[in-house]
Amino acid sequence: MSLLAHTTRPSELLPHLHQHAIEVTGGSSTLLFQYNPRNGMLQATSAFRLDELRTDPWQPSLAEAALVDHAFERRMPVFVTDADRLMPDLASRLNTRSALLLPLTGGTDRIGVLAVGYDAPPSSPDVGPEIIEVADSFVAALIMFRFRLSDQLQRDVRLLLDEFNATLSATLSLAAGLDIFCFGANRLFGADRTSVWIHERRDHDVVLQASSDSAHIARGVRVNTDDPIAPAAVALRRTRAEIVASGTDSATVTVTVPLRGCRRALGTLVLEGVRLDTGGELDLLDRADEVGGQLSHAIENLQLIDDVMRSRREPQGSVHGHDHRSAEQRPAARRQRGRPAGPDAAHPARSGTRGLAQAVDASRKTCGARTVRGGNRS
Repeated sequence: MSLLAHTTRPSELLPHLHQHAIEVTGGSSTLLFQYNPRNGMLQATSAFRLDELRTDPWQPSLAEAALVDHAFERRMPVFVTDADRLMPDLASRLNTRSALLLPLTGGTDRIGVLAVGYDAPPSSPDVGPEIIEVADSFVAALIMFRFRLSDQLQRDVRLLLDEFNATLSATLSLAAGLDIFCFGANRLFGADRTSVWIHERRDHDVVLQASSDSAHIARGVRVNTDDPIAPAAVALRRTRAEIVASGTDSATVTVTVPLRGCRRALGTLVLEGVRLDTGGELDLLDRADEVGGQLSHAIENLQLIDDVMRSRREPQGSVHGHDHRSAEQRPAARRQRGRPAGPDAAHPARSGTRGLAQAVDASRKTCGARTVRGGNRS
C-alpha cells in the first residue's frame, strides 16, 4: 500500500506487483495485458521473468477468446492446464505450457488480464482469496495511474493550448498560432518534428500549414486526400490517433492524429520521431487524442470567425452603394448583424466582437446537440 501511495510512475510499481503475484501464485512468469478500447484488443504492457516482452496486441483465436470471456463473465481466475494446446499464442508469449488468467475489471469495464505462466502445473488448481487480492492490487494500481496521468495530461495540454490561444488572440493568424503549437507539441511528446496539415475540401488536398522543422519542410506542400501512403492523408480518414512504424528506427515512432470538427474533417497532426516507452502505447495515444481534440476546437472556431468576418465584408442588398431596404428593415438588419443602434453603435469593434462570439457560441451549441443525438462514435 505504501508503494501504491508514493510511486509516481507505473514502471516503478509494476515490477513489485509482478513479483508479488509470482510469490502468491507459485508461477514462473507473469504478463500484463491492458484492454485497448480503440480496437478491443489486449495490449501487452509489462512482464516479469520473461526474456522478451512482445508488445504487439494479443489477438486471441475463437477458442482463446472463449476462455478469456469466461474469466470475465465469472469475474474469477481461470486455470488452463494445457495452454500450449488451448491458448498457443499466450503460451508462446509466456514460454510455458500452463497458465492462470486473472481478469482485471473496474465495475463493468474490462481493464486487462494478468497471465501467470507455470513451468509445471501447480499441485492444486484451486483459487484462494490471496490470488483474488493479487488481481485487485493490479486493478487499483492501473486505475490510480490512469487518473494521475489524466490529471497531468490536462495540465500539460492546457499550458500548450494557452500559448497557442494567446497567439491567436493577438494575431488572429492560424499560421502563427500553429507554429507556436508545433514547437510546444515537440516538447510535450518528445518528438523530433511536429507538423499540422489543413484540409482544403474544394481541392481534395491536405496542405502543410505549420511545422517545427521549417528549415527542411516547405510550407504549402500539398498531398491529395486519396493518397494511400502519405500519413497526413491516411490519418484524415481515421477517427482516432494511430501509431505508424518509423521504418528501421524501432526506438521512435510516428503518431498521426485526425483533426475533426463537429461538421467536417479539418486536417491532420503528425508527430515524427516520438520516443516510445515499452508498454506506453495506450498512454501515448490517449495523450495524442486529447491534444488533437483541443486543437480541432481551436481551429474550427478560428475558421468560423473567419467565415463570419468574410460574410460581413460582402455587401448585402445594396446596389451602387445605396441601400434599397425600407426604413423598417434597416434597423432589423443592423440588429441581425450584431450592430444594434445604441451605445455600441459608436464602437463597431465592440459590437462586431460580440457578434462573432455569439456566432461561435451558436456553432458550439449546434455541434453539442448533434453529438448528443449521435451518441459516442468511438
